[in-house]
Amino acid sequence: MEDNNIETLDTNTPIQSVEPTPVAPVQEPTPIPVAPQPVRPETATIPANYAPISAWGYVGYELLFCIPVVGFILMLVFAFNNSNINRKNFARSYLIYFIFGLILTILGVVLAAVFGYSLTSLIYN
Repeated sequence: MEDNNIETLDTNTPIQSVEPTPVAPVQEPTPIPVAPQPVRPETATIPANYAPISAWGYVGYELLFCIPVVGFILMLVFAFNNSNINRKNFARSYLIYFIFGLILTILGVVLAAVFGYSLTSLIYN
């Protein structure tokens, strides 16, 4: 039986040992400097009558103003109340749309009554 040497190949040539390549130590990544964030004023520093209303607050006020009689009364109260400027302006804009829609509705009813009567008189006479 032949003696198998670990350091030789089948051709009986010695295996050359390879020294490991030295590895540089891993450096910790340098932190990226972060610019300071601007400081926003807190809600507590804003006067109460200028406090912002959230988007859901506006949705709630619109739903409240859609209630037939109570909504109109609250719309008038909020439109002439100085407790919150944002709510006051929103109620005023909603009141303007309400009055504009009321005028268009009255105008449409009057025009329908006038032209509807004249059309029926033309058709049936």
